[in-house]
Amino acid sequence: MKPSPAVHRSTMRSDLDELIMNRRTLVCVGPGGVGKTTTSAAIGVRAATLGRKTLVLTIDPAHRLANALGLSSFEHQQQRIADALFADADLKNIAPLHAMMLDTRRTFDEVVRRYAGDPEVQARILESPFYEQASTRLAGSQEYMAMEKLYELSQTREFDLIVLDTPPTMHALDFLDAPDRLEAFMSQSTEGITAASTKFLSSVGLSFMKANAMILQGIGKFLGTQLFLDILSFLGDFRSMYTGFRERAQAVKAMMRSDDVGFLVLSSAEPSSVNEGLYFAEQLTNETMPVAGYILNRVRRQTSDQEAGMDEETAQSVLQALAASGTTAADAEELLRKLELCSRQANEIAARDVAQTVRVRKAIPAVPLLAVPDFDEDIHDLRGLYRYGQHLASVKGFGE
Repeated sequence: MKPSPAVHRSTMRSDLDELIMNRRTLVCVGPGGVGKTTTSAAIGVRAATLGRKTLVLTIDPAHRLANALGLSSFEHQQQRIADALFADADLKNIAPLHAMMLDTRRTFDEVVRRYAGDPEVQARILESPFYEQASTRLAGSQEYMAMEKLYELSQTREFDLIVLDTPPTMHALDFLDAPDRLEAFMSQSTEGITAASTKFLSSVGLSFMKANAMILQGIGKFLGTQLFLDILSFLGDFRSMYTGFRERAQAVKAMMRSDDVGFLVLSSAEPSSVNEGLYFAEQLTNETMPVAGYILNRVRRQTSDQEAGMDEETAQSVLQALAASGTTAADAEELLRKLELCSRQANEIAARDVAQTVRVRKAIPAVPLLAVPDFDEDIHDLRGLYRYGQHLASVKGFGE
């Protein structure tokens, strides 16, 4: 009987498998468009094959990835991947694997209900027309809510491993600074914004009218005072959450620096992407957050010497095939010339990718590195995710 490919209990674990078995949270970070979501899902599948009850928490997943996991769509609630789907992919004895999409607004709603203890204050915040902007568009809100949800889930100890796919970002510090930026906003709303607002009211001669809502409402038709006071009221309600929010933000940051967490930095082999990936790794290190690995994705293979073009045997095979199809000798030679040019260019690109791999190794020699090839086929099902996870976890590669 052919053994299930899920049976992998080797005594010699790869670096990635060690992380899966010994960390409670793996955070995939890096610029957008480098395969973080697919990699997160592949690590989740790998963890399930190793017997770890796993949750993949993603932010903005592609619909095709939901299909690959056998889901019609991602939801804010935890969704277990059906055992039958693993069986169909010839994967057996799999630990429970769940997937979940972060809903920033709903997570922010939960934060409000947690820290605005007074039900009336909760209702005013949640029903305020300004809340939509604060919960979904405030700088750092998505990044922070990802960490907030991660912290909440980690405290339940429901899962052996949580894999977080972080939001795409153009700047490494957006993710790391999110708690500080949101905390600064809430702090300013309690002091700076209120002080500036009072000064404004005084400057237009309205300070003596603060208690008279009817007069202010009438004057507001001309000066916009009512809108201004509505904003003040909203910020005042927001102020009530500051202490709890600050304590939670500090707990989140402490968790992200703990030994239970490992950051996996991803980039493509494009020089600009590597620049950002290395910068991200540097900032993580500066913030004393544990960089557990660097994944260099979509590295092109170098098939021959970059100047050699197509080898003689291949060239002759191409010419024979063209002749058999009725192509004239002149046209065949021209096509062969273009193919050789394409081959040289492909090898030049591959050589550049290899150089970027060497560059990463030299820049962060203490961090395990895996150069993932640019696979010929797109990942569209559990089999593909499993194979990708196998490659990520190959003993020969990740730690070299």
